[in-house]
Parts: sequence; C-alpha cells; structure tokens
Amino acid sequence: MMKFATEAQKACYERIASWMKEGFTEFVMFDRNQPAWGISIGEGILGEIIVAPWGDDEAIVRIRAHVVVGARLSPDLMRYLLTKNHKLRLGAFTIDDDGDILIERTVLGPACSKRDFGLSVASVIQAALEYHGEIIRRWGGQIALRGLFERFRKEGRKAKSGHRSRKRAAVVS
Repeated sequence: MMKFATEAQKACYERIASWMKEGFTEFVMFDRNQPAWGISIGEGILGEIIVAPWGDDEAIVRIRAHVVVGARLSPDLMRYLLTKNHKLRLGAFTIDDDGDILIERTVLGPACSKRDFGLSVASVIQAALEYHGEIIRRWGGQIALRGLFERFRKEGRKAKSGHRSRKRAAVVS
C-alpha cells in the first residue's frame, strides 16, 4: 500500500498520476509502494518520476533519466557535463552515489502545471537520448538499463516482481 509522508505529497502524487495515466507512450512502471514511476525510454534509457515531500506542507516532483552507468569519472568528463549543463534548457547533469550519470529536473509540486510537467519530462528524456552516445564513446560505460541490470547480476540482486505493473500511456504535452 502506498504511504505518503504528508498530505501535500499525496495531493501532488494524485495530480501527477492522472497526467501519467493519460499521457505516456513508452512503457511506464507504476510502483504500488512508493510515489514514483519508472519509464523505459528509447535505446535503454531509464527515466524516473518521483514525488517527494518538501517540508511539512510542500511536495517536489523529481524528473530524471539515467544516462550512463560506469563511465570513467575524470576531470575532463566533469568539465564536459558542467559545460553541457549551461546549454540544457530544463534540467542538469548530475552524478548519483553509485557514480552513474543522470539528467535531473526538480519542480515544486503545487506550481507544476500539466504543460510544465510535460515539457520537463520531454526535455530530460531528449537530453538523455542526445548525450548518452557521446559520453559512452569518450568515457566508457553503458546505456543505463544494460549497466544497471549487469550491476544487479554481479551483486546477486534481482528486480522485485509483482511490485510494478506496466501500462501503456502517451507523452504529456
């Protein structure tokens, strides 16, 4: 059963959920246990949309795409990512605790309109698809889905079954 930390998080999740159901063309995995969705995009890019609490009476929507897993995190790559951040319209490159490269945009939940949400998702997805090939060519690594599955296999982890359901839906605009 889905649990929410605040009423604001719940209200924001319900609004975003209605947009997700009516708007996405790629496979969307609805998580029954947390206010988040996973999206399989194009050539193996993994997208995520997470509704999180922000204080007691606000919520944020984190829209991100895993771009590359396992790249060499050199100073040259860091400079490349920072330079590209300057050129991105919505969102920015980031590196998570595992050293994976993501593009992420965070929007204040109550201020997020359907149009802004759709533009944010499209911008993050487009940037991930545009840059992953060059990053892999220059600094190694793998497309996110392949790299994450390999990491799970090496660590002996398995994806939990039964917690996510797939549903067809179209990009919100």
